[in-house]
Amino acid sequence: MKFNRVKALVVEDDPIFRNEIKSALLQSLELTFASSLLEARNLALSGGFEIILLDKNLPDGSGLELIPELKMMNPYSVILMLTADPTDSSIQEALNRGASDYLVKSVRLKHELPGRIQVAEGRLAIEHRCKKAESIAAEFFSTEIIGRSSALQEIRNQIKIFAQSGVNVLISGETGTGKELIAKALNLATNNRERPFVTINCGAISPHLIESELFGHTRGAFTGATSEKEGKIEQANGGDLFLDEIGELPLSLQPKLLRVLQDGEFYRVGSNQKRISNLRVISATNRNLEEMVKFASFREDLLFRVNGTEIMTTPLRDRPEDIGDLIQYFLYKSEGARFSIEEAAVKELKSETWPGNIRELRNRIGSGIALCKARGSTELLRSDVASVRSRKPKSESGIVLSTLNNHRLLGKEDYRNALVRLEKEFLKEVLKGNHGNVVSTANELNLSQATLYRKLKEFGLAKPKRLSGSDT
Repeated sequence: MKFNRVKALVVEDDPIFRNEIKSALLQSLELTFASSLLEARNLALSGGFEIILLDKNLPDGSGLELIPELKMMNPYSVILMLTADPTDSSIQEALNRGASDYLVKSVRLKHELPGRIQVAEGRLAIEHRCKKAESIAAEFFSTEIIGRSSALQEIRNQIKIFAQSGVNVLISGETGTGKELIAKALNLATNNRERPFVTINCGAISPHLIESELFGHTRGAFTGATSEKEGKIEQANGGDLFLDEIGELPLSLQPKLLRVLQDGEFYRVGSNQKRISNLRVISATNRNLEEMVKFASFREDLLFRVNGTEIMTTPLRDRPEDIGDLIQYFLYKSEGARFSIEEAAVKELKSETWPGNIRELRNRIGSGIALCKARGSTELLRSDVASVRSRKPKSESGIVLSTLNNHRLLGKEDYRNALVRLEKEFLKEVLKGNHGNVVSTANELNLSQATLYRKLKEFGLAKPKRLSGSDT
């Protein structure tokens, strides 16, 4: 399948290469040009680009920084990195961050572009088919809360009680415990199929983008805002707005969200026109918001508003009786009734501590299926689902104790600073254990790549391949 006039964003500041790209692709793509990171971000907000040619070296920074943001805005976009530095490390970093391919800026660029774009369009067609399949699957499985434990039964009861009440709900618990699933169930339990359910991940969007995503913007509000955009709050009018990772919401936006919760009022970015949205907010967090209030990183009045009632999830290690049901669910969801799993493997999985909870179990079963297929079998063995983490939880505890001993944090720094330094040292150790590979580290820690990159930048660890054993 071939898409005609696919929208493409070209981020390139060199006029010579811009002209070469234009002459090579103008007939096949609808081209929009940007010459800086700032301009590209603004255009991408309202552009809907499916193919992006992105220069590595730009006047206001590296194009590598933009890749996670572009993939967040459109996970199915195809990004081709343009670089004059075709070293293995440079190429690998671009691919790790989400680029699909790279092109070397040379005299051959104009001749190579059409063929590479054909490949990109082929990949785009596959992504569109996958997106459609995922959408169908997501709708079918979106309300499935799998398990028979008393903890899950209590959550099901809470969903029935609070679904019709209209009260704001805070869902708290560890990463990977199914908080978004509970939010969807709350929405669907209203028995109104037309009720909107709009989601936004506050931790996956950079601070300068999230205001526009939440509140929308007017035409001309900033460079690249060529049309009005409806924000998530407006889209959720009459329904539910799910704020995932609400603890990551910037302090500067918390009063604006509070006003929406108190009065239903908000303004689009760049507008003085008051708008009204009648919605329920369902929030999720794996952080202690009360502790954040003490350290002035989360507003107390906002906490009172979002926490109309609280649903607390239970980590998988505390409900091992649900693991067997989850395994069968993931097997069936992936391969229908084709695959089974030996009892010894189930017993092994029930004995683990699952720091990544349900998400980690799902990934482990997916890897096990791949290994099972490779040897031509349909039964997953204990070896297929064995942990591939570079360290067990007990050695992670060793990292914590070692860090405390080496830096003598206890008694010398306040609690908050101690935690910050401890998290930094922990990230350094896990990165070293993965030989500086950011993708592997994000998978091991069950973090999104965008969240991990933000933390690396925050701690001054933005170049993990250069980490040493010394403090940075």
